[in-house]
Amino acid sequence: MEKNEVLNEQLDRYIIVGDTGGTNFRLRLSKEIRMQGKVVSYECVKSIQLKKKDYKNYSHHIDQLLETFNTVQQIQAYYKETDVRFVNDAEGMAFSILFQDQLLSKRADLFVQLRHKNTQNVINQNSKVKFLFSMGTGIGTAIILPYPNGESSRSYNPRQKALCEKMNTHGCLNHFCCGFGVFLLHQFLKSQHPELITNLELEIQDKFQQERKKSVSLQECITYCAVNKTDKLCMMAIDFLIEIFATCLAKFALVVLPMGGIYISGGVANYLCDYIKDRKVASKEVYSDEEEEEQPQGLFWKYFLTDSPMKELVLEKIPIYIMRENPTLDGLEAMLLSECI
Repeated sequence: MEKNEVLNEQLDRYIIVGDTGGTNFRLRLSKEIRMQGKVVSYECVKSIQLKKKDYKNYSHHIDQLLETFNTVQQIQAYYKETDVRFVNDAEGMAFSILFQDQLLSKRADLFVQLRHKNTQNVINQNSKVKFLFSMGTGIGTAIILPYPNGESSRSYNPRQKALCEKMNTHGCLNHFCCGFGVFLLHQFLKSQHPELITNLELEIQDKFQQERKKSVSLQECITYCAVNKTDKLCMMAIDFLIEIFATCLAKFALVVLPMGGIYISGGVANYLCDYIKDRKVASKEVYSDEEEEEQPQGLFWKYFLTDSPMKELVLEKIPIYIMRENPTLDGLEAMLLSECI
């Protein structure tokens, strides 16, 4: 038997997965767990996470990851090449959805379901289409098609149209569904409601920067004020964000029919999870100060359940989940694991 083949049989094997995001950079070193010669899972050995501003290059940080792990360094000489692959982070998250049963065994509250009275619980039914919508520093989407073997319209509303005209973006609303979009929406609403301007977000920004001794983005402060319900204009900005992506998701849903579920992920969605889940508004008017006789409804559902003829047949029956963590690294490991089976 060749020397390399002997090493393949006798030595532990490891993988490194990484996620270069718009805000954070992460690397994880994991050991292959084998049963009867087959890879069945991965066990995290060491991981690092740092802000984008501290990122240098992959080689430097991989060396950091391995610097106290001599076993990997000792066997590097026996391998002439390493398989390196680059994929979109949304693809990595999509694979994490396929393996969500394993992820739930590690953390039961990873997937938080937004429930409607007619929502079905069809978590991880691989025979149905699933749709991923990722809101982070940027935006990403992925459609998860069912396994081949079977086992597994409106135009913009007036306010969205006014936003497009004000921000000079008639093509799409996509860049409002991510981190920097919060700031853009807040600026737009300032121009529409000057009577509500308090500049509280600027005070919060100064406070955070003094406490943390580093720069803090305005969108983070706007989101903070909204989640803590301390500024009406900031709440309106986040509500508008929810309105936009709920409307967009409804349009996507009627095209791809993701009856296996819609999964909302990314840092923005994670931070806003409880706000999205609990935020209620009056059915007729979102920001009216007058008392409403109608029972309030969920803000997300108000815009997701459009007046489409497919509302009861399709939209009400789609399970919707917000992912509590960024599972890209788990998804990348799941992708490799699927190739070993």
